[in-house]
Amino acid sequence: MAKGFIYILRNEAMPGLLKIGYSVKVPEERVDELFTTGVPEPFKLAYYCLVENADKLEPTVHRTLSANRHRNNREFFRIELEDAVRSITNLCIPEHEWSERPRPSVAQSDTQSAVSDHQAPFYGINVTSRHDHEGEMNEMVNFVEAAHQQSLTAYVRSLFYDSNSCCCFFELTDEVEPYGPIANELLEIALETIGQFEWFGQIQHGRNLQHDEF
Repeated sequence: MAKGFIYILRNEAMPGLLKIGYSVKVPEERVDELFTTGVPEPFKLAYYCLVENADKLEPTVHRTLSANRHRNNREFFRIELEDAVRSITNLCIPEHEWSERPRPSVAQSDTQSAVSDHQAPFYGINVTSRHDHEGEMNEMVNFVEAAHQQSLTAYVRSLFYDSNSCCCFFELTDEVEPYGPIANELLEIALETIGQFEWFGQIQHGRNLQHDEF
């Protein structure tokens, strides 16, 4: 069973419409591919999930949302994001999910508050543990603290720890290029603070870090 991504995109030039598709590539790469000369505005990623058999799930999602489809031969649907996400998750059990979230306007400096929340903004970065695991939250907060000390938090949008796979996923800004100097600095921090994480398509393991059993 091949894994892939089901994604939802927005476009300012197409108000009220969402594009729902699938890709075996990282969704951000698919977004870049779709910005062609025939599209007036770039697409923006609103949601994605990593699932088994994404290629078979996509047409099932499309059939489920057929009443909302803009044209039968196009992947555009007139539907609210929450309803579209619900339709997808009703049909599968995602291995990993990401959705757009509003960025907080005021940085939060209370570490204990960040650790106690299932999803909490910390220095403007959303940190989320699927099962609200304290050890995972602590690792992510330690990462953000270290990134803040090196003035690198502006390059990190969110951290998601998938408690099922014991793996942390990063959402970085577009300025961070794979193997570039910023990416390398952030990688060094992650290796010192995170037990296991995905980094530009590869699984990395932190130095001498182990999860508590749970």
